[in-house]
Amino acid sequence: MPSFNNPLWVDVLKTFSASSLIRSRLLSRRQQNPVTYCCHRFKTQDLPGPRSCGLLDFLWLYNCRSQPQSACLAIGHTENQSDRHQSMPTFSHSRIESFRQCPRKYFYQYVARIRLPEVPEHIATFLGSRCHDALEWLYSQTMTGVIPSREETLTHLAQSWNQEWSDDIVITDEGMTPAHYRSLAAKCVGDYYDANQPFDDSTTIALEKQVRFPLNEQSGIRMLGHIDRLARSDNGVWHVHDYRTNKKLPTQADKDLDPQLAYYEIGIRQMWPESVEQVQLHWHFLRFGVTITSTRTANQLEKLRQDALATIGDALRRGRDEEQFEPIESGLCRLCDYQSICPVKKHEITVNGLPANRYRSEPGVVLVNRWAELKAEKGDLNEQIAEIDEEIDEIQEALIEYAEAEDVSVVVGDEFEATVKIDERTMFPRKGSEPDEYDALERTLAKSPFWDQVSSMDAARLRSLWKDPAAFYPELRKLLKQYVWIEEETKTRLRQRKG
Repeated sequence: MPSFNNPLWVDVLKTFSASSLIRSRLLSRRQQNPVTYCCHRFKTQDLPGPRSCGLLDFLWLYNCRSQPQSACLAIGHTENQSDRHQSMPTFSHSRIESFRQCPRKYFYQYVARIRLPEVPEHIATFLGSRCHDALEWLYSQTMTGVIPSREETLTHLAQSWNQEWSDDIVITDEGMTPAHYRSLAAKCVGDYYDANQPFDDSTTIALEKQVRFPLNEQSGIRMLGHIDRLARSDNGVWHVHDYRTNKKLPTQADKDLDPQLAYYEIGIRQMWPESVEQVQLHWHFLRFGVTITSTRTANQLEKLRQDALATIGDALRRGRDEEQFEPIESGLCRLCDYQSICPVKKHEITVNGLPANRYRSEPGVVLVNRWAELKAEKGDLNEQIAEIDEEIDEIQEALIEYAEAEDVSVVVGDEFEATVKIDERTMFPRKGSEPDEYDALERTLAKSPFWDQVSSMDAARLRSLWKDPAAFYPELRKLLKQYVWIEEETKTRLRQRKG
């Protein structure tokens, strides 16, 4: 039985009768981590009041928040390190990348854990699985001292292909048939066999090795991954192998930045701290017969760990509120399994499934199409406006020439008239347009006794004062004169004729 000697619970039991309901609720807490219960039931900053959750829950939650250890003891539960670690989620490379690529997808998959209807397997996935299975079988035999022949390895591949094949498997590449992919699988495995026989460059430690390790001991955040093949060569170098059947071959630079196998290196260094000194990461691109090898420094691994913890911290701080996980639209959207519920793609998925007549009348489609039409019309009008503006500029230039030739400042039409006026503008060097002259003027003024008066003035203020000789000291006016010039600007204006 739990102890009720804690003063908090004494007060509670004085207020509430010790009914079976209260006892059962207290005892149920005994099997839970109080801190985890608080975090999952209520946000810390949104602690409810006693009227909204009951005085018992309120006091219990309040005590958990302020003194979690005393709250644990009050119900006979002592939190230990393993309890806390078990309450923390386990992350993987794919889970971290999911959040980085699109927080909303991460929410659907890992927070809300939305179950999707089963879909047929894609041929690309099937191809990769069969090649992995064949190479796993090959190395499982070598671990017993038996080196299968090339034919035996390809026979195993064929048997696995036949056993696992389903007519429901989806092929989207135009012109490709199951036979094409079966031949491709045989080529991938056969080429790998030829390039690596007699398979004595290293000793295989494990196949499909699961690695689970803490990224941070204090927080209890852990990483999980699977290594296709883990091996160790005679010179003490450890090797992490990963098999890929990608259509595209990445560059060395791409894989030097790829975090997945580097996470696994962090794990094996923790699992065998005395043995692991040097690690090489290998990606085998089976379609191309190319292996890309990369290594990481201790500093790179630490940065990778810190970056992962920062991403995980960001994901966890967002809690369970869907709106905190914004969708990010990218080229990856077309591959996402959650398009039918994502606000970015949901409408597209919905209307694409409609018959043509219903598609054209769907309200959202109608609105977007009309907007697009108006935008196109506006674009046409803007082109016309640009042509009109160009003609107006030509007319103004012609009017200026006409006014000068006829020595007039007003040119009349039927209902309107145009004024032509020449303005003189006093100019001082500008920092952007005349930087050298500007710097020379600034140096001259800085050496003069007038610096304090003019340093805070802008060009407009200087021009205004220049027009009034009485406003300037004669010495200052003389000093500025060498930097001043006059620009003429002819302005035209159209106005309605008077009278």
